Amino acid sequence: MSTTRTRHTLSSLSSLSSLSAVLAAGVLVLGACSSDDTAASDSPSGTVTVTAGPPDSTVAPGPGGEGDGGESDDCSGLTGADAVARWAGDVPPNSGGYPWAPESAETDGYDPCADLSWIILPIEGGTASSPYQIMLFHNGSYLGTATSDDYGFYPDISRVDDATVSVTWHWPKDGESNVGRSGESTAQFTWDESTQSVQMNGEVPPV
Repeated sequence: MSTTRTRHTLSSLSSLSSLSAVLAAGVLVLGACSSDDTAASDSPSGTVTVTAGPPDSTVAPGPGGEGDGGESDDCSGLTGADAVARWAGDVPPNSGGYPWAPESAETDGYDPCADLSWIILPIEGGTASSPYQIMLFHNGSYLGTATSDDYGFYPDISRVDDATVSVTWHWPKDGESNVGRSGESTAQFTWDESTQSVQMNGEVPPV
């Protein structure tokens, strides 16, 4: 009887020892999993959100820019053709309702850096007495037309200084033909820096 109890006790102890080993292993496994979860949560995710600051307002000068002794920051950097392509569509319709002809615009007076410059805009299929309009620009950017009305015959325009241009319109007096026209009207247009606008001094053709 004593030998049987001893064997039973040893068997129970062996079972308890095996169970303890299993539980200990389970604790180790759980500990390892817990450690892995913590490491994963500390590592960066696949998507990173970056908050951008305000864009840099400094623009490196391009070809002909101030950085290499060319145009200053006040210049538009546009050619006369560029200016026509960008703003000819903003010119109001002429009195005759004819379509303007941007492709035939006279751009010799355009200066992307001048306080005041100009482009002469004709109509499509025009004749000597057809209407023209004068587009004005400050530092190469469009300001508007020199006058609200358009006038017939090609105007003579010359530069007085960087901020002033002089315009002479031609028109026939009573009894004169278009070929023999002798009427003239002259006005000067000046960019006024203090008011940021163009001031006109002179007269326009009679209408």
